Amino acid sequence: MLGLASAYLSNNNIEKAVETARLALERSPDDPELSLVMAEALVAKNQFAEAEPFLMKSLGAKPRCLVTCMLARQGSLRKPADTGRRSSN
Repeated sequence: MLGLASAYLSNNNIEKAVETARLALERSPDDPELSLVMAEALVAKNQFAEAEPFLMKSLGAKPRCLVTCMLARQGSLRKPADTGRRSSN
């Protein structure tokens, strides 16, 4: 369900992302990645106070891994083969 919630979030279907993440967290309440998706979805809804405990739970679990997950979702990470060079076209 993490993938589905993430897909909803990526497609800006925030309500479905929150609903899916909430259901998934009922089954796996200690999953830091699910907590992060829930936090991101709630922030997208400007529900910062509700997002805070999910963000704190996710950051408390595996901060480095979760930062990497966040950056990957934002498209900020390069693929391993990407050298950063631009083509000469």
